[in-house]
Amino acid sequence: MIRWAHACVTLALSALLAGCGDSPAEQQWQAYHQQLAADLARADINRAAPANIGAFPDRKDRLIDIPETRDSMLNVYALRECQITSLIAARNNQLGRVAPPSQQWLYERTLWQRLSACSHSDVADQLSLEDQERLQQLTTTKTAQLSAVSWNAIFDSSEWIKSFSRSSQPLANVDKAVIANHLEAIDYLQEMTEHQFDLDWQQNSSALENHLKTLQERPLTAEILRALLLATQRLAEANTLLTQQSDTPTRCLNPGTHSCLRI
Repeated sequence: MIRWAHACVTLALSALLAGCGDSPAEQQWQAYHQQLAADLARADINRAAPANIGAFPDRKDRLIDIPETRDSMLNVYALRECQITSLIAARNNQLGRVAPPSQQWLYERTLWQRLSACSHSDVADQLSLEDQERLQQLTTTKTAQLSAVSWNAIFDSSEWIKSFSRSSQPLANVDKAVIANHLEAIDYLQEMTEHQFDLDWQQNSSALENHLKTLQERPLTAEILRALLLATQRLAEANTLLTQQSDTPTRCLNPGTHSCLRI
């Protein structure tokens, strides 16, 4: 999903930023669009506003159900040498229980890292057979759940949801530098998912929260989707206009100009 969103950004920018330069090719491209707009304004073609973008899926439809993992305090304490007791205690205190999805994501990944590292260390050999089995089972469970945890952390975050706001406007002609921070934020989320099973890659809480804050500043994804919907409709209108022209080998939208489409 993140790659898809980034691809949409790239595709939309390629189309929307075309014709903003001073080269002859870009000037001709801009002139063609201006001519097309003028011809469409005179043509008897239905030019209704594009349909709204699709509604963001309901929470129950977009999230993956992850069963809770519970164990006694004594069993958790038995694995204290794995450096997980303070982490689990923080997760179960009053603040931990209401932590946002992003912080839950960081918790789950940190817990997985410590369990995995402990399972392959000398610490595991010093545990009783029962505790070794418990460590292995807990590590296996958290490993199996981590991908779903990463998915839920992104798609349950208010920042990601607001990025698809249906009250947005189409993305206007802007310099790529204007949305550079948004692209960087999406890249960081992608990097976190790509390295979620990398024991050596360390996530950064401040970096994650700052990138999510950037995404919350504007509904960029929705703006791009609206721009694509608008571009699709304009192409359909242009196609309708072309079919209304005479069946000659060369068809010009506006007689007397050199902006023609070779059929």
